[in-house]
This record gives sequence, C-alpha cells and structure tokens, in this order.
Amino acid sequence: MHMKFKNISIKWQFIFIITLVAAPLILLSIYTSGEEKKIATEQAKDLTLSIARNIAMQQKNTEASTRQLLFLISQLPEMQDNEPNRDVLNHLFKKILVENPSFAVILAALPNGEVYASAVPFKPFSIADRKYYKDVTRTKSFAIGGFAKSRLTNKPVLHYASPVLNENGDIKLILIASFDLQQYHNTLSVSPLPAKSDFSFYDYTGRELYHSEKPHKNLGKRGSPEIQGALIANSPDGSYIAEGFNNQKRLFGFVRINIEKDSPYMYVVVGTPLNEAFKRANTIFYRNLFLILIAVIIGIVTSWYYSQNIIFKRIDKLVLTANRLKDGDLNTRTQMDYTIGETGLLAQAFDQMAAGLANREKERDTAIEKLKELKERFEIAVNSAKIGIWEWDLALQRVIWDQQMYNLYELEPSDFKGTLPDWMKRLYPDDAARFEEELHHSIRFGKNHKTSFSIKTPKKEYRNIRCYYNVISDSNRKAIRIIGVNWDITERILLESELTKSKELTEEKMKACKSEIEQFSITLNQSLVDILNESQNISVNCASEEVISYRNKIIQFGNDLMEQLEEIPVLSGKKK
Repeated sequence: MHMKFKNISIKWQFIFIITLVAAPLILLSIYTSGEEKKIATEQAKDLTLSIARNIAMQQKNTEASTRQLLFLISQLPEMQDNEPNRDVLNHLFKKILVENPSFAVILAALPNGEVYASAVPFKPFSIADRKYYKDVTRTKSFAIGGFAKSRLTNKPVLHYASPVLNENGDIKLILIASFDLQQYHNTLSVSPLPAKSDFSFYDYTGRELYHSEKPHKNLGKRGSPEIQGALIANSPDGSYIAEGFNNQKRLFGFVRINIEKDSPYMYVVVGTPLNEAFKRANTIFYRNLFLILIAVIIGIVTSWYYSQNIIFKRIDKLVLTANRLKDGDLNTRTQMDYTIGETGLLAQAFDQMAAGLANREKERDTAIEKLKELKERFEIAVNSAKIGIWEWDLALQRVIWDQQMYNLYELEPSDFKGTLPDWMKRLYPDDAARFEEELHHSIRFGKNHKTSFSIKTPKKEYRNIRCYYNVISDSNRKAIRIIGVNWDITERILLESELTKSKELTEEKMKACKSEIEQFSITLNQSLVDILNESQNISVNCASEEVISYRNKIIQFGNDLMEQLEEIPVLSGKKK
C-alpha cells in the first residue's frame, strides 16, 4: 500500500490527502445511515408483525362469525324439512351472500358430498375430496378446510363447514361458507406499509396456501427455509429477512393462528421490500454524502488552482527535464534557481545528475567501442579456428548452437530440435553414451571437462570433434547451464596417423639398412684380415726391401682402416 502510494503523482497525492480529510465525515455518514437502517428495520419488523397479527385477529373473528352464521342458517325454517327445497335454498343462500359480501359463495351439500344448493349457479360436482367435508362427516361438528381455489368462483378462499343434523342426529346437509381471501387486501391498503407489500398463508405443514400477489402460482409448494424453521421451532411469531416476491429482498413478519386447541395451526406472513423500508434512511445518507462530496470537490478545485500556479509549475519543469534525460538528452538542464526551497535543491540535484550521466555516457561509449573491437577479434579468431559455441540450459532442457556449430555438423537451424537427445543422435552411438554420461557426471559434481567424440554428418561422413565445456552454477552450487565449444580435429588426427605410418616405415627401412651395413662390415673386416694375413705371407717369402716396404704400407693401411671401422657403431656392432 505504501509503495503504491509513492508511485502516484504528487498532484494526485495532494488530492488524496484532501479526500482523506473528508473520509471521517463520509464514515460518519455511513455509520449514521447504518443506525438509521437498524431503526428502520426494527420499525418495519414491528409494523409487519402488527399487520400479521391484525390479519390473524381478523381470521379468528372471521372464524367465529362464520361459525355463528352457519349455525343461524341451520336453524332457519327452510332448513328444518327432512328434504329442504333446492330452489328455496338457492334463493336463501343468494340473499345471505348479498348481505355478507366477504364470502365468495355459500352452498349446501348432501351427506355423500354432492353439492345440493348454492348462492351462485353451478353444475353438479362433489366436495367429498375436501378436508373440511371429511372432518365434518367424522366429527359432525364445525370444521375449517385448507386455503383453496373455489370451484364455483375461481377465487382464493378459506372453506368453513358445519353439519345440519336431523332428529336422529344424522347429517342431513352440510353447510359451507367460502371466505374470500382477497378481503385482506383492504387491510394492506389502509396500513402504513409500502404499496408493494404482500401477505401469504401457510398450512401447518409449511405449504403455501395463498399469496396476495400470486394467488395460484405456488399453491401447495413448500415455503421458504425461514418458515420451515419457524414450524420446527413452533414459534408463535417472529420476523426474518429473505428473498421474496419478484426476487426482492424483503422483511417478513409472521404470526401463528391456532384454529382450535387441538387442531393444526396456520401462519400469516406479511412482507415488505427492504428498499422501501430503508427509503428514508437512504435518502438521508445520499443527501449527506452529496453535500460532503460537494465540499470535497470545492476544496480540491480551490487547492488545485492555488497549487498549480505555485508548486506544480516548478514540478512540471523538473518532470520535463527528467523526461528529456530519459530520452537521452544528457545536456539538458533545469535552468531553475537553486535557492528557492526544496524544489531548488531538487533542481540542483537534477543538474548534477545530468552532468554525471553525461560523463558516464562518454565512458560507456569508450567501453562499448573497446568491447566491439574485442568482439570482432574474438569472432575472427573463432571463425578462423572454426570453433562452434554451444549452451545447454538445464532448467529448460534446451540446447543452443551458434552458426559455427551448424557448420561443423553440416546442419541447418531448422534441422536441429535444440534438445540433448537430438544432439546425441548426431554422434557415434558409443561416443554418444559416453559423452552423455560425462555431461551428467559434470552436472552432479560441478566440474569442467574436456573430451572427444565422433559425429556423422548428413552426407554419411565421420568427423572427429574435440569438446571442452564449463559448468555454470547458481549461488547454491546447483548447476543451471553448461557452456562449451566444439572444433574439428579430423585433419589433425589424419596428419598424426600419416606421421605415425611414415615413422614406422622409416624405422623399418633403417632396420633393413643397418642389417646390410652390418653384413658389409663383417665382410669388409674379413677381407682386411685376409689382406693382412696375405701381407704377412708375402713378407715371409720375399725379403726384398721394396716388397717389405709395400707390405708395411699395406699393414699400416689395414690397421688404420680397422681403427676407423671400430669408430662406426653400426659397422662395429657396438652401442654408444
């Protein structure tokens, strides 16, 4: 966070500080709005619970008045005959319905469930499947059915039923009064709740029986988890917030209705949209927030105008100088007075830095020229010696060759996949296995190495390659890459082989020559001995002075020649 703030321009930092001053006011407004919403929530809870209790009370009153109405109808003279007249009853029910408009229909059914008379025209049908019919025939007393859709009026109703007994105590007729649930809309319309509020009824199993906005859509379906929880907890009343009609967040209040002491119970649930409940609190919050923002904007505009002409002009000049330095203009200067506050000191530092950078640029250019010269010399040396340079990245398992490596292996860059296995395929199989083992040994122990191997070119020609490489390790002494060189030593090996063969041939010839000379020496020695012996014989047989003189010369010549032969190791057979 601190680093991010430092990266923001000074202008925006200035605005941020002004905004930060307004932050407590905004937080206070948010807190006040939250408290207002809490109060509004509690008020809405109380109101929804109050309306739910009102509807529950009306339901209890409706139950009592309907019970009394059905009892009074059963006591009318028209009901006393064992078989009451159908038309008389139709007219009677119609008249009673006019006087009691809160009911959707009033009718009578036979003990077998067939409808006998009604306040509205009808086609024959049976109520034998209705809960209230089963309860009446079982208990022969007043019963309440579930909320349902009337088969005669198509309205959402709550059925009330009461038996009419004969003198033997058997059921003669069953009177049914269907209460029109839409009457409860009047309760909501005159309540302080918002116009978009709704209410619904749930039976004792938690199934929806009626909803004011969608009377028939979810009839019989399970209610919300909150209602299910209220059933499990056996709560008489309460409130909760959940998603309701039209997928709106609503605040609900519910009240349980006990029909009779031991009878199943039902729930009345009244809901109101949260946004309507929070309308006043939101209005206050947005009004306060708007006023705070107006104050902040006025403060920012005023401060901006003031600082723009005093502070930011000098800062903009420094920024312009810095951008020129960034673009490479090392001769630029701020041209500002160094004595004016912190910006003057900053301008001085900028100019000193620019001067230092200019000097370093000159030094860098000189160094680059020297490096270029060294690089050219190196490239000349490498190309002249036909030395290829390679690198193996151990992390990526990628082998990189320079152009001279491709020339050595007679390959195009597209022919080499840049992997160690692809490189090893170019080597003689035995050499490839040995070279790969040497590489892994060097990686394991971090040692440099030199070696030789044979390669096979695409033209099926074998070349002898000399290889030398260094292992590069990281700070943990773990090998990360290997850099090495290759050069062709085929011609040198061939020359060495020719020299070796020439030396061997020369030695063989020398041996043969030595043998002949030795043989010649033996023969010459023998001849000299014979000459000397013959000279002795001549001196014995001829005693003339001339002969003796020739003999002595011959003997002297023979001895001199023998001494000279002794001086030659090859002829004498001696070793020095």
